[in-house]
Amino acid sequence: MCNLLIEHRRRSYWFLPQEEEKRNFWEKDEIKTFLEKAHSQLEQQDYVMFYVLIFTGMRKGELLALEWRDVDLKEKTINIKQTMFFEDGKEVIQTTKKYHSKRIITIDYHTAQILTKWRT
Repeated sequence: MCNLLIEHRRRSYWFLPQEEEKRNFWEKDEIKTFLEKAHSQLEQQDYVMFYVLIFTGMRKGELLALEWRDVDLKEKTINIKQTMFFEDGKEVIQTTKKYHSKRIITIDYHTAQILTKWRT
């Protein structure tokens, strides 16, 4: 019996407790206030960037690497296939690191309208 207990303890897994990463999400009214201020106080390009980031969940580097050919306003989709980052003070654009990071996301009507207005 004692040997069985010792063997059982040897096989058991030990996991160190990990602290859960605390995420801070904005409430709907906070997003509305932020976008209203961004719209009135920032350049249109900056407002559009914040709007798209908030309502698509894209990463900053993905947004910065977008080209108009990646955006289909008629179908209301954005094709995410590359990302931008800085290395030694220079912009670097490359395909996304992971295969599953390449994706096509759907945008809502209002986001498509904001992008259409900005493009013209």
